[in-house]
Order: sequence, then structure tokens, then C-alpha cells
Amino acid sequence: MTQAHTEKATLLEHTGALAEAYSANDPQAVASMFAENAVFEDSDGRSHVGRDSILSATREIMSMGKLGFAAKDAVVEEAVGKVVTHWQLTISGPAGPVASLEGVDVLHWADGLLVYKSTFLKTDEPKQISA
Repeated sequence: MTQAHTEKATLLEHTGALAEAYSANDPQAVASMFAENAVFEDSDGRSHVGRDSILSATREIMSMGKLGFAAKDAVVEEAVGKVVTHWQLTISGPAGPVASLEGVDVLHWADGLLVYKSTFLKTDEPKQISA
């Protein structure tokens, strides 16, 4: 196995751990994956700079309900530590799934931490799930 292949696997492992932290609805775990001076640009175009701001934004996201991320695809650019991941998000309430979103994250990793994350959605509104 080449060093580059190992790096790709590591980047995908970090990306999977991030999705797991979101799906566990653990804002502290999510924020801990970001560097102190990281930037998170959310799907509304707002920039959150620094771990404390990212923690606050993550809590806001998680207030929508129980999050469940499923990876659909990922592209890795090993030379710069970049992962572009395509995902499906299901938001659940007490009675089960209530909404579904599809989107893409652009992630820049350095030394095992996120230094930049930008989120894009395919739609302006979540697709409501009928009971």
C-alpha cells in the first residue's frame, strides 16, 4: 500500500467520524474535530469562525431533531487534505423521520482536524416525510 493510499483512507476515516458525531447528536464531539481557528460556512452562507462559534452553530443544527447522516459518495484530493462528500440527512422527531435533506460538504483536514467546512444543500427546503 502506498503512503498516498493510506492518507486517503485516513481522510475518509476522519470524514466518517465527523458524520458519526453529527448522527450521535453530540455537538461537543463535532466541535472537537475542528481546529481552534477553523471556519465553518453553513448552508445559509453564514461563516462561523473558531471552535466556540462552530459549537454554537452545531447546537443550532442539532436543535432541528435527531440527525442521521448517510454517505452517498466522496471524492478525496490527498495532496491538500480535501474531501468532498455527498450525503443524505434524515431528521427525526419523537414519532420518527420528519424531513430529508441532500447535500455536499467540502472539508479541508490538516493534522487530523478540520480547518474548513462548507455545506451546500440541493434544495432550499427539506423534503417533508409523510407518516
